Amino acid sequence: MKQSIVIPFHKDRNMLLFSLKTLLATLPQNQDIEIIVVGNNRNPHELDFELPWKNIKFYKIYDNLFYSNAVNFGVSQSSGEIITLCDPDIFYLPNWYTPLLNTFIEKNAGAVGNKLINPCTGRILEFGVYYSKFNTVHSLLGVKADHPLTVHTRQVQSVCSAVLMTSKKAFTELKGMDSDLPYAYPDFDYCLRLYQKGYSVWVTGESEVYHKGSSDPNNSKHYSFKYLQTDCKGLFYAKDYSFIDMDFGKWYEISYTYFRRNYPDFPSKYMLIDMSTVYNREDYYEALQKCMYFEFLDKEVIDIKQRNIKELPLHQTISFNLLDCNSPILYFVDTFICMFHNDLWFRMRDISHDIVVDRHGNILPCTEIAQGKC
Repeated sequence: MKQSIVIPFHKDRNMLLFSLKTLLATLPQNQDIEIIVVGNNRNPHELDFELPWKNIKFYKIYDNLFYSNAVNFGVSQSSGEIITLCDPDIFYLPNWYTPLLNTFIEKNAGAVGNKLINPCTGRILEFGVYYSKFNTVHSLLGVKADHPLTVHTRQVQSVCSAVLMTSKKAFTELKGMDSDLPYAYPDFDYCLRLYQKGYSVWVTGESEVYHKGSSDPNNSKHYSFKYLQTDCKGLFYAKDYSFIDMDFGKWYEISYTYFRRNYPDFPSKYMLIDMSTVYNREDYYEALQKCMYFEFLDKEVIDIKQRNIKELPLHQTISFNLLDCNSPILYFVDTFICMFHNDLWFRMRDISHDIVVDRHGNILPCTEIAQGKC
């Protein structure tokens, strides 16, 4: 069966060359796979080079097509029945392709994504997407890449197209990526439209790659076009909101089951300290209670001004009186990684039964955060 890999490229030839080197070194030799690179940039200097591999088709378009149009063009030039979309900043690991293909075939899927790993930290960047009312919930975001829950194959609503396998038939039926979403969310939109047509979407932990992505603020896509993100998010939700399943509670249940199996002695009743930036707090409180079975003895909301803040020093954020709180505390935050540098707080308070839960559904004992085990 003929297969195609389509890679949109805007700038940073050295990154592309290294990505392609790892791609060629890891593709199975027993598959008929063509590789198509769609170079697009108004600055001709960015495309003023040739690829050293003659078996890769390199199209040069001297205009900014943006992501969706570049992908659509590449697929239009492809001859494969199975299409894998890959970003130009993917660094491929051995045996990434075959598990992706096997899952695609075994599940008769519309799309399959894989485990995307931050090349700097070795932590998860993407591993399947669920939805809440105003935001996407990225399962296992920030956990170590070898976390036990990352080995499973799961059905999800959307996956990231940094690596996304689909069929030429489905792509054509849906008329490709929506060009009205030029920078962000066309992949999530594509997956939701697959569901509308009766296809399923999966993510497999047996396939993993490194993805530079948002781990590097100088990444060409993020650096050049980030101003479009708000516009794309607005259009995405305006277009797709009516048929999105607000399913983040399903992931919360999976995460809680894992937590309770590994930490059976932790209590279920907590003082809730909410330091998240979510608008629909009550929806998350309901999920914490109904899907994670936590009870709140009391709760306090702390006004945090910046989303996904990298560090949240507790001794500067919440009252010192909480050091002596006899009840275990549940700290609810945007991402659990913001809690890493709290040595003072963790030494002065008894955190033996305190936990951190972030809006993406990760649950971690504070003792493991304090000891650097997570």
